Amino acid sequence: MFHICKMKKGINDFFVYDASPYIEVKGLFKHPKGKRYKQERGLSKSGVEEYYTKEYEFPYGDNSHFTKLFMGNHERLGGLSNAGMRLFFYICDKLLRPNQWEIELSHKHAMKALGYKTNKSIIDGVIDLLEKDILSRKLGTSSGFFINPNVLFRGDRRIVYIENAAGFQKHIELLNNTNKSNSVSIEPNNNFENE
Repeated sequence: MFHICKMKKGINDFFVYDASPYIEVKGLFKHPKGKRYKQERGLSKSGVEEYYTKEYEFPYGDNSHFTKLFMGNHERLGGLSNAGMRLFFYICDKLLRPNQWEIELSHKHAMKALGYKTNKSIIDGVIDLLEKDILSRKLGTSSGFFINPNVLFRGDRRIVYIENAAGFQKHIELLNNTNKSNSVSIEPNNNFENE
């Protein structure tokens, strides 16, 4: 009697391309104007860094949605458990809306989407995301969370920051008043990089 064993593929078992096979990009559409302007950074003749506007031909637009993952988080994301990683991608794909950094996480919907029979893996994933400082709990709700915008965000973080600046300042003052006995001072972080 013969048994058929399935051999694990090696790198050399995959086809090698001389150009990218991903030429069909989903979400692109023909743009009627065809010209775009992009602000770029460069050095002037005197060696001073300056910004300039460059016109370039680009006859396509892109209407696909995406979530930004910010540099410097490889250890945080790489250390996620399986439950944490699956929940992280569920949040990226299903829950994030443009220019929002808070979500409502329904255990029931997450269980169904991720194929879990019980909510234990959802709870384990939430704990993992809380421990890695990717999520923070929101006061007044058991299913509400804030997303750390220094890890991931969909949209323009500057808009949300400006819209909520007064609330952030009030929160920082409250934290400073609470921590006076510990001599801890918290400063607002206004260091958003240009994107």
